[in-house]
Amino acid sequence: MTQETLENTQALSEGHLQKLSESIEEANALMIYMVKSGKAVDHSVVTTITKINHSGPVSGIDAELENEFWKAYAKLSHAVQPATIETIMVNCDIVKTADKDIVQKKLSKKNVISFYSKMAIGVLLFALILQIVWLSSSTLVSKFQETIELKTRTDEKLSTLQLQFDQLIGEQQKIKDANGTEVMQKLIDERVEQFTREFKKLGDESKHIYQTYQNYLDIIQSLRSPIQYLSDYSDVTQITEKLILHYLNIFNAIMVGYILPLFLGWLGANVYILRQISNNIRNMTFLPESSQGFKLRIFLGIIAGVTFSWLFGFLIPTGDEGEFASASPLAIAFLVGYSVEILFRGMDKLTGSFTQS
Repeated sequence: MTQETLENTQALSEGHLQKLSESIEEANALMIYMVKSGKAVDHSVVTTITKINHSGPVSGIDAELENEFWKAYAKLSHAVQPATIETIMVNCDIVKTADKDIVQKKLSKKNVISFYSKMAIGVLLFALILQIVWLSSSTLVSKFQETIELKTRTDEKLSTLQLQFDQLIGEQQKIKDANGTEVMQKLIDERVEQFTREFKKLGDESKHIYQTYQNYLDIIQSLRSPIQYLSDYSDVTQITEKLILHYLNIFNAIMVGYILPLFLGWLGANVYILRQISNNIRNMTFLPESSQGFKLRIFLGIIAGVTFSWLFGFLIPTGDEGEFASASPLAIAFLVGYSVEILFRGMDKLTGSFTQS
């Protein structure tokens, strides 16, 4: 046998012994995990692992004991599936190790959890702020339009009542000029008093309505400058309340049709990722490198939230009209962000119906 052959054989032997030593450490780690987790361990496996731990140096292990060890190691690996020795070392704190790669992966795991947790909180807060802005704007438009309609009806009532009152005063004067009977004068005076009371009641109501209208008007007036900046009106006086309401309606439509579905789809995808991380850690299967697809999942959630709003939003019943009428489509945007398969199944059905027709 040549010197080179001897060196190769020695190298292979050292490599085998090194691998065997590492596998024994891994088997011990699996045993510790199984026992501390309350999982059942085969008696023969315990006997073999204990025997090889007390057999002295790795180089002194005979072929028969090594054969028994590999069988016991295989049983342990099968018992912890779908977890592996690597995922257990990363996710289980009861199994200690000084391996630099494992320590680095544990640190990476904490960074991944921290990153997506902070992202979820940030997106949630931003979505809440946008939701508050949208609800405030929708409520402002709705209430102001209601106040305008109520003010218009009140003005019409006052005009009608004023006309009737003027006619009544004319009749009263005619009766007085014609020296009408006392009974007729009394009747006409009673009608005048009745009209006066109605005037006072309607006047009090109109004061409250006008005050409410003025309050909303003050808020609306504060929006003239932004609209002047966004539009072609050089003179701010040309920007009427009707035009401001028009721009607010456009703003609300953009919020509920594009911006809010985008962020709610993003939030749904983020919640899905956190749930996946939680499940993987609980099952001892999480590895930091498995999070590489999470960023793609975020983009899919964003696209799904907006796309569903475009393609299928009109199919969703929204309930009563009002500022909360679009709550259902926004909830669906969150759901399709959480489970993009909803959108994909809908698109498959849509394209399938076109193909069949």
